[in-house]
Amino acid sequence: MFAYAAIAIWSAKADRLTEAKTHLQALAPAEPIFNDRRLNLLLRVTETLASSTASAAAKADSTPKGGLATVAGFFELKPNIAGIGFNFNAMIDYFARKKTKGEPDRSD
Repeated sequence: MFAYAAIAIWSAKADRLTEAKTHLQALAPAEPIFNDRRLNLLLRVTETLASSTASAAAKADSTPKGGLATVAGFFELKPNIAGIGFNFNAMIDYFARKKTKGEPDRSD
């Protein structure tokens, strides 16, 4: 459900946001960390629904630090046909490390 809410926020489509809001309201996680995440996403979904555009804060709160590059380490994405395919994990890692032209170095 959290992933759907993040997709809804990034797309800013009213039907997706409304569905995400309904599901987040119905969700009752037992663990406090998941409830905090649910409430934060619910707030951001509601804000995006009201403004029709996702703010930078809403986008940042909807995805983990590091975005897709962080999640890529947990899933193996290597589809292939007859043994030939693409290693999407390597592509994600490459683009996550690649700096945009003129972007300052954000290394800690």
